[in-house]
Amino acid sequence: MVAKQRKSMEKTFEQRISEALRQVERATSNLFKLDNILDEVCRNIQVQGFDYANISLISPEQNTIEGVHASGVAMKWTTLAKHYIEKDQALRDIQADIVQSLQTEIISGWDKRFDRWIYREYQHENFVRVFTPIVLVQDDNGRVIKNWFERCE
Repeated sequence: MVAKQRKSMEKTFEQRISEALRQVERATSNLFKLDNILDEVCRNIQVQGFDYANISLISPEQNTIEGVHASGVAMKWTTLAKHYIEKDQALRDIQADIVQSLQTEIISGWDKRFDRWIYREYQHENFVRVFTPIVLVQDDNGRVIKNWFERCE
């Protein structure tokens, strides 16, 4: 009887471990897919004549926006840019402000919303930057809903 219970517990434990490993495999696969997608987006942006592309994503759980992928010279600083999405507009970084306003901005030179250290360290005075929000809405299965805006009033 005890041996039978032990075998049953071992089998349950093995099933849990197997499921956890499958979940890790799926998550890893999705990360590689995301990396490939972001590479393609950056390449398509640079082909339009831009010196670099930088993609930032929002983490709703942490209430932050951070650089996750870049091409060109932006590869040097992209992972350094992580900022809280502040409710107070005066406290917002440029990326957080763009996310809140949903407006595209073209900026040459200094702007008070820039991260001063990144601006100085990477000579941003030499760049004209285009900041634009890209909104993707996904269903519960992670598929992008292409016509989500048609459902809004």
